[in-house]
Amino acid sequence: MDTFLSTTPFFTDAHRSLADRMSGFVEREIEVRAADDEGDADEALRSYVLLLAENDLLRHSVATPGQPFDLRAFCIVRESLSYSSSLADLAFVMQGLGTYAISLAATEHVRDFWLARARTGKAIAAFALTEPDAGSDVAALKTTAEIDDDSYLINGRKRFISNAGVADFYTVFARHGDARRWSRGNFCLDCFRADARFQCRGKDGDDRATSDRRTRIQELQDPVGGHDR
Repeated sequence: MDTFLSTTPFFTDAHRSLADRMSGFVEREIEVRAADDEGDADEALRSYVLLLAENDLLRHSVATPGQPFDLRAFCIVRESLSYSSSLADLAFVMQGLGTYAISLAATEHVRDFWLARARTGKAIAAFALTEPDAGSDVAALKTTAEIDDDSYLINGRKRFISNAGVADFYTVFARHGDARRWSRGNFCLDCFRADARFQCRGKDGDDRATSDRRTRIQELQDPVGGHDR
């Protein structure tokens, strides 16, 4: 065990036990697979998600509503995985990143359904925030969402979508509300859950596959009942 973990008061016995478990798990399960990470990356990521779920490790990544998130356990798992496989670490962290907004603000039935599927490895999450002119500067985000009957129409461009193509659902960030409020430091940002089978139309009306890491979204329809606020 790392001497820092064994001596610092910031970690509990449960954290130290987790670190010991992760050491054996990585040696036994991750290192033997890591050599294949450069092959079919999508298939390797899927296998890592299932492996992590089978070993009940995704509970350290996917938040549980009503319970505090153990960030120290999260870091212990990430450090252990990333030492041998950055792809295994990506599989772990993206299940959490792609579901955290859902855990905070989705309607109960949407939240419980997708968190359970992510935690058990039955669904892979994606995260769509970055745009050509907006990344860490979230205030510059231009994708919009407007209510149209019983759906939200999402228009905009996304790029560098984490887990694009391999995911079963996408967490998409868009502006929603009064356009007059869209100034820096004063804007309304919402999060939408989109199924991986959504229809995405480009400028010329053609359907574009979500596997495109630079996706132009026009009139993406997300049912109001599935809107995660």
